[in-house]
Amino acid sequence: MQGMTSARRRWRPSAAAALGVALAQLAGCEEQPRVAAEQPQETPPAAVTVAVVRAQEVNEPFEFVGRAEARQTVDLRARVQGFLQERRFEEGEDVQTGQVLFVIDPSRYEAQLASARARLSRAEATLRDTERDLARTRTLHARGTVSDAELDDATAAYEAAAAEVEAARAGVRLAEIDLEDTQIVAPMTGASAGRWSRSATWSGPSPVRSPASSPWIRSAPCSR
Repeated sequence: MQGMTSARRRWRPSAAAALGVALAQLAGCEEQPRVAAEQPQETPPAAVTVAVVRAQEVNEPFEFVGRAEARQTVDLRARVQGFLQERRFEEGEDVQTGQVLFVIDPSRYEAQLASARARLSRAEATLRDTERDLARTRTLHARGTVSDAELDDATAAYEAAAAEVEAARAGVRLAEIDLEDTQIVAPMTGASAGRWSRSATWSGPSPVRSPASSPWIRSAPCSR
């Protein structure tokens, strides 16, 4: 009996020690995730810009206050009278040589051209008639049935009719020029300048501001 009692006493401390070790291990397993969660995360390295340094000559900059001026300007003049019917550009925009800038009401000049062409047709008809009269008079004069005076009259009438045709042709050309002048075109390529009215009346040929060509800069250094 004493031997069994001694054996039980020896086992009790050993069992208690084993139980303590198991509890300690269990506590350690529970603390491991908590410790891992409390550890801070590593941040990635910051991005940097790398430049190569080299020696070179640098000129000192200067600042200027400048004003743009045109090297060449021209004034446009209306060659015919009439109402300004249309403006085909915007103020300050670039225009090209031959571009139509203004249109004057062409109605009257179209009528004048039609009238001039009618006069030319009438003069040509008169010329044909006098030409036939002259041919007949020459034939009769050769036969001796008409006098020299009558032949001279027929010749003069024919020459006068021919001159009337030439004058009528010149009148047609003048009317065509007047009609063409109802469109005011840019004489050069450049930037338009000045203030323009959209409608106006001309009592006679009057100047109109024109585009300027090839602007250049006139500048003066800033004071420091």
